[in-house]
Order: sequence, then C-alpha cells, then structure tokens
Amino acid sequence: YRAAVGRAPSARQLQDDLLVPEIARLHAENYGVYGRRKMHALMRLAGVRGVRKWKRVFTTRSDTTTVLPSDLVNRRFTAPAPRRLWDCDVTYVATWSGFAYVAFVTDVYSHRIVGWNVAATLR
Repeated sequence: YRAAVGRAPSARQLQDDLLVPEIARLHAENYGVYGRRKMHALMRLAGVRGVRKWKRVFTTRSDTTTVLPSDLVNRRFTAPAPRRLWDCDVTYVATWSGFAYVAFVTDVYSHRIVGWNVAATLR
C-alpha cells in the first residue's frame, strides 16, 4: 500500500486525468444528454477503449481427436422449396434448476422451426 501511494502516476492515469474533464465538459455542453453512442464514437476517435469487467468464458472444449462430420451442403444454406433442406442447432439455457439443452430443426426455405427437443443433458 505504501509503495502504491508513493508511486508516480502511470501513463494511463495521466491520460485519464486529461480525458475525464473533457468528457465532463462535453456532457455539460450537450445538456447532460450526451449518450453512450456519441461517447463511444468520441472514445474511438481518441483511441480509448474501456476495460471489460468480465473474463471470457469458454463453454465448449473441442475434442481435436474426433473426426468432424462432413459438410453435406457445402455451406450453401438455401433451398428451392420447402422440406428440401433442414438444418439444426443445439443451445443451452440457464434455468433455476440448472441448464436446459435445446435442439432445433429448421426448414432452410421457410426459416421455420419444424422440430425441437429440450433435455437436461446433451446425451
């Protein structure tokens, strides 16, 4: 603590000390309604980025030893008529009692869900 108190301000702290009064001035000049979008645009012009408070969480760990399924549609997700091509997706939803895993089957032509299932596990 004593080392931190006696330390000279960092470059980041000096830059923040210059920016904070400027941001307050802009906010006051715009009747206190200078919003998030304008502020972010100003920050982008100034080359300033905010720090995120959370760490990125990886929920999927790919198994590199397994063989991936082949791409049967060659990444072309269009269909000439209904019921010619379906795609599917699996996602999870946090609930009070744990995760619920949801699988959807969608008709590519109409973009409508043609089937779905909810389960407590991915098995």
